[in-house]
Amino acid sequence: MKRLQTFFFNSYTLIGMFCFITQSIFSNQVPGYIVTLKNDTICDTIQAFENINIFNVGIFDVDQNCFNTKVSFKAKNETRFKTYYPENIREFDFRFNAVHYIYKSFQIERNSIFESESKQCRFLCLLYRGSIDLFQDVFFVTNYNNTKKESPEISFTDYFLFSPTKNLIKVEKTNKYRRVRDLLAEFNFDNRF
Repeated sequence: MKRLQTFFFNSYTLIGMFCFITQSIFSNQVPGYIVTLKNDTICDTIQAFENINIFNVGIFDVDQNCFNTKVSFKAKNETRFKTYYPENIREFDFRFNAVHYIYKSFQIERNSIFESESKQCRFLCLLYRGSIDLFQDVFFVTNYNNTKKESPEISFTDYFLFSPTKNLIKVEKTNKYRRVRDLLAEFNFDNRF
């Protein structure tokens, strides 16, 4: 019995050490800032996790998907990172591997039978800045019909246009816009997109 307890204790210790080591190896502390709800800008350090899943983004690239719901930030004179959610701050910004990331907080409305899912605050990633901004949102849904070869989650990407006068509009086909191109034309969006 004691041997079995020792085996389990050693196994849990090894698993814990592995998780701690991989957490520190695959996370980077990068310079960045957050903007509070009072429009105060606080500069210091954002924790950017690297994605090691080959099938999603690629090995050793920033895992952008984790930033749609939260960000870990540490201000000067603080010893620990604090987690911020879209309800807590307006935006955050950082550079990772020479790529500039800007995320802004928005309330997203989706069609859902669950009230908790119909309105959500999310951080959207800025893809294009101009008179009209283009944002991206990546979210995951559990794949209950997955096989061993498939991922347990399915990812979806939504795109949104934003202007101060028209607010946030999802880029999609509707009764008014039969083609996405029609929606983009109404906003005088650059033809490259």
